[in-house]
Amino acid sequence: MIRDTNIQKEIQRDWAGVGSLLEQFQVSAFASQIGGFSGIYPHKLLDAAQNLPFIIAFAVLNDVLEQLKNEGNFKSKNNQLGTLLNESKNVLSWCDFALIDKGRNLRNDLAHRGQILKRKESTALLRYYG
Repeated sequence: MIRDTNIQKEIQRDWAGVGSLLEQFQVSAFASQIGGFSGIYPHKLLDAAQNLPFIIAFAVLNDVLEQLKNEGNFKSKNNQLGTLLNESKNVLSWCDFALIDKGRNLRNDLAHRGQILKRKESTALLRYYG
């Protein structure tokens, strides 16, 4: 739907980076589980690491929506993710807008309130989106 092919390629690279990070963290998490680490700290650290691809994924979504707005697909008074999502809700074809919005709220909890998502939750959402 994005007309600018350079922007399309950049977004595809960014999204591939999210997938690569997610895969690397999952491999590391698995290795730490079989490598003998135990206790609360490693699990919390692994959860925090898995949050990086999650937050980057929503940055990519923000970039996509901003580009679609700039190309005239919908109007928005600013480039904040929540505003862009709400303004695009009835214009773009969303597979599951409620789930995307849930992810945005979780992203806000992480980015603005420091609430770390559990690995299973962030990974499940990323797998659904990707």
